[in-house]
Amino acid sequence: MQVNIKPTNLITYKVILWLLTGSILLTGFYITHKLWSNAQQDNIAKLHAALEDSADVTVSNLRARFNAILVIMRGVKGFID
Repeated sequence: MQVNIKPTNLITYKVILWLLTGSILLTGFYITHKLWSNAQQDNIAKLHAALEDSADVTVSNLRARFNAILVIMRGVKGFID
């Protein structure tokens, strides 16, 4: 039994396979880029939130220290007066 394949049909099949493979590859690249971009934006947002929290903690610690120093200075002033 002999398979009779015309050259034009063979070329058409190869072109279709290449186009299908290329479209799958491009779709994979697009999905990967979108996922990577979203992950990067999430990391930036988390980093910004962590920085804001650190700044708030630092400011509250400094205020507490300044208030403690102010109490000590008032006590020294009252002792001297």
